[in-house]
Amino acid sequence: VTAIPVLCIAVTSSSRHAVVQLHRALLASLHDHIAILDGRGIVLEVNNAWRRFAESPDVPPYKRVQVGDNYLEALGEAGENGDTGAARVMPGFSSVLGRVRNRFEVEYDLDRPGRLERYQLNVEALGRADGGVILRRTDLTARRQAQLEAEEQRRVLSHLARVSVLGQLSGALAHELNQPLASIASNAQAAQILLRRKPADLGELNAILHDIVADDQRASQVIRRLRALLKRGEAKLQPTDAR
Repeated sequence: VTAIPVLCIAVTSSSRHAVVQLHRALLASLHDHIAILDGRGIVLEVNNAWRRFAESPDVPPYKRVQVGDNYLEALGEAGENGDTGAARVMPGFSSVLGRVRNRFEVEYDLDRPGRLERYQLNVEALGRADGGVILRRTDLTARRQAQLEAEEQRRVLSHLARVSVLGQLSGALAHELNQPLASIASNAQAAQILLRRKPADLGELNAILHDIVADDQRASQVIRRLRALLKRGEAKLQPTDAR
């Protein structure tokens, strides 16, 4: 009579132990930093990645919480002490912990000695009757660096493309510069002829000087636009009337 209940208890205990072992194995295998909190914000369990990060001396105190610590209190204290990162996280974290929303995420930079790291923090409601949340912190540093390198390569390729276009348009550009320069030379020669006359035609000279200034400004605009096109940097698009 007693053997069957004892056997059932043993089977149940063995199954529960297997589930716990599977749960711990899953947490240990994750590269993200994982922490499980109860409805009061107290840390119930963390994985190895979270534990190693929390043991680093160069991270803010509220990121060093371990099992048994109150993350909510640590976050609030850091915000009151002027930590802008904690102040950003606090409203979203509190809303998920209070079941106002199911999920919250935020990206932030962590300035550590010798390097700048990028992280994403996800806060998700825990499916328990008494509440709680799961914190998942993901290191985005490598992905961010790859994005920056890709953007730099794109800027370099864009600059090379503009230089190539300038080479193809060299004839047209030379014509754009030759026109105002030739006009300046012609007007200057005409002014020299007028100055040799007695008396000099001041009205005509004034008109010639006006034309010289206008042609000079036109040539300057062409040169400025060439320099802007050759300059390395982000291309800025804007509408223009091609008529």
